[in-house]
Amino acid sequence: MRDGCSLVKLGKPVVVVVQATFENAARVHAKGLGCPDLAICAYPHPSPGAPAGPEVMAALALQIRNRVVELISAGH
Repeated sequence: MRDGCSLVKLGKPVVVVVQATFENAARVHAKGLGCPDLAICAYPHPSPGAPAGPEVMAALALQIRNRVVELISAGH
C-alpha cells in the first residue's frame, strides 16, 4: 500500500492487487496515506476445499489481469 501511494504521488499509474478479504483494510490504509482514490483490484480467494488447479488459477489470473487493465485504462 505504501509503495502504491508513493508511486501515485509521483504521477505513476498504479493498481494495487489485494485479496478481497483485505479490500476494506486496503482502502482505509490508502486513505490514511493520503491516497483515497488509489486503484485497488480485489480478487476472491478460492473457498477452502474448492478446486484450485492450474485451470482455475489461470482463469483467476486472467480476471485479475483484465480488471487491472480496466483500472489503468480508466486513468487510475
